[in-house]
Amino acid sequence: MQRHIVFALAVLFLAAATAASAEEVVETWRSLARTHMGNTVADVRDGPDKYSLDPRDGSIWWIEYDKVAHLSADGTLLFRSERLARPCRVAVDPANGSCWVLQDASDELLHFGADGGLLSATPRQYGEGGAALLTPSPADGSVWIRGESSVVHVDAAGSETFRRTLSPWEDFLQVVVDPTDGSAWLTTPTEVIRLRADGTEMWRVSDLPTPTAVDEDPRDQSFWVAVYDPSAGSYLIHISSDGTVLSEVAMEPASALCVSPTDGSVWLQHSDVSESTYGWYVSHRDSSGTEVWRLDEAALVAHNDLDGSAWLVTGPYWPALVYGTDLVHYSADHEELHRFAHNFEIDRDHVRAHDPTDNSLWMSARFWLGHRSADGTVLSGRRLSVGLKKQSRYSLDRRDGSLWVRDKDTGEYVRLSPEGVELERWNTLEGFYSVGGLQISPFDGSWWLWAVETADGEAIRLHLAEDGTELSVGDVDDIYTISYSDGSIWNWHTWSWEDERGYVYSNSVLRRYGADGTFLWESETFCGDLRVRAFAADGSAWADGSRGLLRFAPSGQVVAEIPRQGYWVLTSMDVFPHDGSIYGIGRRGHHEYRLFRMASDGSPMWVIDGLPRTGPIVVDPANGSAWVAINDDRGLGRSALVHLAADGTELWRGENFNEPEFFELDPRDGSLWLSDSGNYQVVHLDVIGDERPRFIDVPIMHWAYDEVETCVEEGIVTGYGNGFYRPDWYVTRDQMAVYVARSLEAPSGEAVLADWVPADPKDFPDVPTDHWAYTHIEYCVENGVVAGYQDGLYHPEYEVTRDQMAVYVARALVAPEGEAGLADYVPADPRDFPDVGSDFWAYVHIEYCVENGVVAGYLDGLYHPEIVVTRDQMAVYVARAFGLVG
Repeated sequence: MQRHIVFALAVLFLAAATAASAEEVVETWRSLARTHMGNTVADVRDGPDKYSLDPRDGSIWWIEYDKVAHLSADGTLLFRSERLARPCRVAVDPANGSCWVLQDASDELLHFGADGGLLSATPRQYGEGGAALLTPSPADGSVWIRGESSVVHVDAAGSETFRRTLSPWEDFLQVVVDPTDGSAWLTTPTEVIRLRADGTEMWRVSDLPTPTAVDEDPRDQSFWVAVYDPSAGSYLIHISSDGTVLSEVAMEPASALCVSPTDGSVWLQHSDVSESTYGWYVSHRDSSGTEVWRLDEAALVAHNDLDGSAWLVTGPYWPALVYGTDLVHYSADHEELHRFAHNFEIDRDHVRAHDPTDNSLWMSARFWLGHRSADGTVLSGRRLSVGLKKQSRYSLDRRDGSLWVRDKDTGEYVRLSPEGVELERWNTLEGFYSVGGLQISPFDGSWWLWAVETADGEAIRLHLAEDGTELSVGDVDDIYTISYSDGSIWNWHTWSWEDERGYVYSNSVLRRYGADGTFLWESETFCGDLRVRAFAADGSAWADGSRGLLRFAPSGQVVAEIPRQGYWVLTSMDVFPHDGSIYGIGRRGHHEYRLFRMASDGSPMWVIDGLPRTGPIVVDPANGSAWVAINDDRGLGRSALVHLAADGTELWRGENFNEPEFFELDPRDGSLWLSDSGNYQVVHLDVIGDERPRFIDVPIMHWAYDEVETCVEEGIVTGYGNGFYRPDWYVTRDQMAVYVARSLEAPSGEAVLADWVPADPKDFPDVPTDHWAYTHIEYCVENGVVAGYQDGLYHPEYEVTRDQMAVYVARALVAPEGEAGLADYVPADPRDFPDVGSDFWAYVHIEYCVENGVVAGYLDGLYHPEIVVTRDQMAVYVARAFGLVG
């Protein structure tokens, strides 16, 4: 087993070097450009040639099945190509950041510029399919290509300059390019050959056992070769730059080799496979080849030439996977610097690229691509949380981002933090034959699930408080979705029956229950199963049934309908709470899928057709972006995880996910929890990029987003402690007093009010001193903003209407004079709303607020004083009144 050596993955080529001399550039590259990682020659499909680091800026190029993508060091997508003809190899030129790509299907060699522009497309005519290896030469911008029985040199323009072919039994195994002059070291099953950049042979060492790993010592251009002879054993051979064999040291077989330019020492990866017994370890040898250190059950994945340190993966090996592995960073003298516990199944070659400029690593495990700093900090990408084996039920607590998972082995529910740390176990349901269908209400944190007491018993629906107290018991209807707005339950109920001929029929209805489990209503009869997703802003929900997609108001009326289109069958859907639009996946037949978004009224927004098996899909309520799994149409049982913007454009794509059966998006930060059905694991993925809104239910595109954010920053209002602002909730008189009192003392309103003592307290009977808004109400009374009712009460629970709001705000603007400050006010340009005559009790206050830009009328020309004010509207009113927004 021999490993690739990919110099271009670890080259330091500073941007400032463009102004330096060619000798300085080459010397900088030569002293730092040594990284050895990747997969074996026998397993090139997922090898390191699918990933390549641009050493100038730490960005990475990689192959995404049928495309080539370029990601910045912080994970930003810089470029993604159009669909290519099955690209199989990619390599970056460290001198200029251009990227060479080999294609399997079209027999072409592509050359992309650093900006993604196509520089050349040359028919390669090598006939070797995916067996080729690319190695750029920074000396002249050319590239060396290794095939099954030939090596080809192509100049920077894409033209072939020479081709060297050997007989079939003398296949080339490796090509190692010397950055100082563009020459190359070649290995065959029996020889080491050195060629100049023009293809002429300098020398060769013959009659060798099969080389399995190679590397050059950049200090003197000598060459180290690990060879394997089944009869004579394995050796480490050192060859000088003129072809003289300097030393031979017997050792166990090695599949990877890294020479440190700091001291000439050699790191080796040993793998011995015999009689189904798999053993592997890493050894470190000095410049004479003498072993000075070894670590069993470890694999060498990257070497840093700046300090001689190395990255290793540890764990038992069988036959190419590590179970329960750690990623460990060792110094040149073998001190453990950092250890990153994975505790999940990982391919030993998933550390793909090492950046010597900052000692960071790009890693791609089965479930993620990440960029991790030397101290373990996730710089970008998707963070993998610790998984839990054998889970069956999942539910995300959207208030804090924790995930509850049921452990099949113990029957307990386990709570994981967003980082994957186990926080607690809960076994209140012990004694039930089976439980399932767990969902946690984002409204109050209560649990909804079903349970069966005995093997032949009927299932019941349970509603439990956070402490396990039973709140209600009901029919076994699955809890399909819980409304953010009021905690109500939307689900479907299906029943079957058999006629006299033995035919079985089924029907389903949509049902809605209150947050306490009270039955509210059920829909007309549907045929088949239903899918339903709640819509937060107005409490409505989309449901899929025999008539197509229907949007139901909270009261049960159908307010929008999308008829079934042809023979497309909905397989997954989610709703964007901000505008009620629906994202869905439709299937036609067994192999054709479409991805679409429809507006809340059912009109189409965008459609993506021609997809292989797709789903599930989940929408980020903060920005309308969506995560979706798209199956690998090669039939490998894996999926691409794709992140789409609200307009359907692709933001990010990750490959090689086992088909996920479970998606849960944490609306607080946009991260994604998903299940790996093949390995019984839970994976947690970070999201890169856009700034997140403060509140789940006030996304950036919300009409009052700026005003709400400003009011929070100014200390005027807060959310509800679980990521929700509740913009559509009505404002009551106690809340109104809080808004106004804090606004008058912004930005340190609450701190000022904490020490404030009323000079002449009103002492309303319904606002005792321990009332949560007592100080704020007394402050508003003392400043002439508000008074009590004629019955002597304040009535803090009353909802505030638009006329009352205008009175509060107008008086606050002239505080502490209050009503006296408005006695002489005459509107300069009265609006004279038809529903607010000059004799209306709040006429002056409303006109004053209009004149000061606080509020305006509706499009119908009316003011509508009777409409109750919501929390988003209130934030807008006080932000405008007190000059907090432009």
